[in-house]
Amino acid sequence: MPRLTANTRTPILLIAVFLLASCSGRAPAEPGYRELPNPCQLVGPPSAADLVGPAESELSGFDEPDPEAKSTSTSQACVWDSRAAPGWGEIVLVNLRVQVTIHLLQDGSPAVEPAKDSSQLQEHSMQAAPPPLALGDQSFVRYTDQSGVQTSSFYFRKANVEVTVHYRGQGENFTGAEVNKPREELENAVHGVAAEALEKLGPPK
Repeated sequence: MPRLTANTRTPILLIAVFLLASCSGRAPAEPGYRELPNPCQLVGPPSAADLVGPAESELSGFDEPDPEAKSTSTSQACVWDSRAAPGWGEIVLVNLRVQVTIHLLQDGSPAVEPAKDSSQLQEHSMQAAPPPLALGDQSFVRYTDQSGVQTSSFYFRKANVEVTVHYRGQGENFTGAEVNKPREELENAVHGVAAEALEKLGPPK
């Protein structure tokens, strides 16, 4: 059996060192989600009923991913429309919307960086959630009251998934008097739905 000389050992040693360095230099895949969660399954019937009454949910807004892009984002929403939501008076128009977006690389692995970039865009229209209300890796809130229409939204990102809970309500009595709910009540309501969605989403893997 031929023996390795000093001249042959050196190239072999260099190749081994190069391969070792290449393997150790690869960043491990970030934990995340690989399938688009069903937004209707992230909200339990009792939670939805508290906000919209007996309204049925409807799944909508599925976006097909772009096969040419290095990473893709896919969204789907669950919507409840109600004219019988509790606490809004006798003439009611209420809408609850839960939207989920997932970011994936072409090989199906989690694309966390694009999700972070998308999350930063929320700063233009929303405010950072106060620390006691913060959920996930990033979270933002928004409240508006315009022409009798009250709207409260809560957004959070967990790894490569974004979830937005949007609750809009308008009500009045037969006398024409507007029915308004306290801002804190609406903000607590959307936060509760978002917290439930985060729990059902489970930890990234």
